[in-house]
Amino acid sequence: MVMHLSREGRKLMLRMGMRQLSTASTTSTASHSSSSQQSPPPRPRPSRASQLLEGRRVLVVPDEEKEVYIAMEKGDGELERLRDRLLREKRAADELEKDRRRERAERILLRVAEAAKQEGEGEGEGARDPVGSPQPGVFAQLSGEVVRYGKYVEQTSHFLASRFALTARPYYYPPAPADDISIKPYEEGMTMAHHYPSKLIPKSVSYRFPYSFLVHNLQSRFMSDKRTQRFNKFLLEERLRDKASLVFVLRGTATSSKFARYDWVSFLKHAGMDTDALTRDRNIQTINLYVWDVNRAARMIMQYRMLASIQQNFREEIDSTFAHFDNLKWDTMKRLHLYNKQLITVLLVDPALLIRWHAVGLPTEEAAQTLREALRELSMERSHRVLPNVTIGSSSSSS
Repeated sequence: MVMHLSREGRKLMLRMGMRQLSTASTTSTASHSSSSQQSPPPRPRPSRASQLLEGRRVLVVPDEEKEVYIAMEKGDGELERLRDRLLREKRAADELEKDRRRERAERILLRVAEAAKQEGEGEGEGARDPVGSPQPGVFAQLSGEVVRYGKYVEQTSHFLASRFALTARPYYYPPAPADDISIKPYEEGMTMAHHYPSKLIPKSVSYRFPYSFLVHNLQSRFMSDKRTQRFNKFLLEERLRDKASLVFVLRGTATSSKFARYDWVSFLKHAGMDTDALTRDRNIQTINLYVWDVNRAARMIMQYRMLASIQQNFREEIDSTFAHFDNLKWDTMKRLHLYNKQLITVLLVDPALLIRWHAVGLPTEEAAQTLREALRELSMERSHRVLPNVTIGSSSSSS
C-alpha cells in the first residue's frame, strides 16, 4: 500500500525524525562523558548568616551567627542595627590598637628624654656647654624623628647593641685580671653614646680592621664619568696604615650624618682636646666613612648619585672622605661595631690597624672625655707597623 503525503506532511515527518536523532545523540554523549569522568563535587554553600550580611560589608564570625538568626526573625530593621553595632565594635578595636602604638612611641620618646636629662644633670652646676655644640636633650625635642627612628630600630634593625652586647663584650672583658674594662650598657631606644670601653683596649684583645674593605675615592678627577666608578676603588687599610686614625662611620641618617660627626668634634674640643691638631698632626688623621649595606642591583642604581651627593657635602674634607657599597657580612659588622643602622659609629684605629676604642651613638661629655684619654694613651705608646721596613738595594749600600 502506497501512501501519498502532501508537501506539508513530508516536512512534518522530516522534522520529527531530526528531533529524535538529536535527542538520541545527546543522550549517548552524556552517558559517555559521565562514564569517562566524574562531575565535580558541588561547592559548599555559605552560611545563612553570611548571605544575609554579605552586601553590608560585615564579616560575621561563627560566634555571631546566632545573633544574625535572631535579628533575621525580628525583621530587616534589626539586621541594620546589628550591622551598625558590629561596625562600631570594629572601629573601637582599631582605635584601641592605634592608642597602643601611640603609647609605645611615647614611651620610647620619654626614655630618650630621660637619658638626655641624666646626661645634663651629671655635668655639674659649674659646667658650661661648648660653643656650637647641641644642648643636652636637643635630639629628644625632635619627637617625630626620634619616634620614627626608635620604632625602626626596634622593629627592622638586624643588629641591635642590646642583642649582641654579650657576643661583643667577651673579646676584651676582662682581658686580664688586673685590667678590668667596663663598657657603657645599651638601653632600649637609646640614641646617645653607648657601647664604648672605659679606656684604651689592649692590643692582645683588639679586633683588626677588616681585610679587603674596598672604598670609593671621592676626588673630583675620579667622579667625572660613570664609567670610572668601577676603577676608583682601593683598600682602606692602605690609607689607615702607619697612622693613628679616628674613623667616623656614617650611614646617611639624621643621627648618622656629617652633623653628628661635627658634634663629636665639638664635644672633644669642650673636653680639652686641641681639635685643630687632628688636621695638623702627621701621626693622626680623621676619616669619614660612608657605609651602605646594599645588594648589587641597588648599588648599580644609587651608587653614582650617592657619591655625587657626598662629594658636594664634604668639599672641604674630600680627601679624607670615602664610601663603601656592598653587602656587609657578620664578621665585618662585628669588627666595625655596626650594631645600629641609625646611629653614628666612632672607631679609633692604631697604626697597626687594630681597633683600640669604639662607640655607637651621639656624643656625650663622658664619651668625649673617654675618647680624649684613649687618644692620649695611644699617642704615648709605640705601635708596631703592619709591614716591616724593607730597603731595596745592594747590601753594601745598605751597610
